[in-house]
Amino acid sequence: MDLDQFHTLLHSLGSSSEEVAHSLAEKKITGWRKASNHCPIANFLKGEACKDGSWLSFGVTPISIYVYDHDSKTDVSMKTPPVIASFVNDFDDNRYSFLETPIL
Repeated sequence: MDLDQFHTLLHSLGSSSEEVAHSLAEKKITGWRKASNHCPIANFLKGEACKDGSWLSFGVTPISIYVYDHDSKTDVSMKTPPVIASFVNDFDDNRYSFLETPIL
C-alpha cells in the first residue's frame, strides 16, 4: 500500500474530528489515549492495510504518521492530515471516551 492509498483511507473517515470519531465507532474501532501505536487511527490503518497479510506497524501523532513494513524492513512517514490531527488531539483529551479500549 502506498502513501496515496493511506491518504485515501484517512480521508474516507470524514471531514471533521466528530465525523472521524463516528466513522471509527461504526467500524467498532477503539484504541488507547496517548498511545501512538494503539490509538484508533493506528488500529484502523492496521486493519485496512494488513488485510492482504502484510505485517505493518503504525505510529500516529498529530504531527506525523509513521509506517514500518516488517517484511521489507522499510519505513515511511507522512504528515498527519489536519482532520486526523484534530481527531488525535481530541481523542487524547478524552473527548471521545466511547472509542477507548478498556484496559483490563
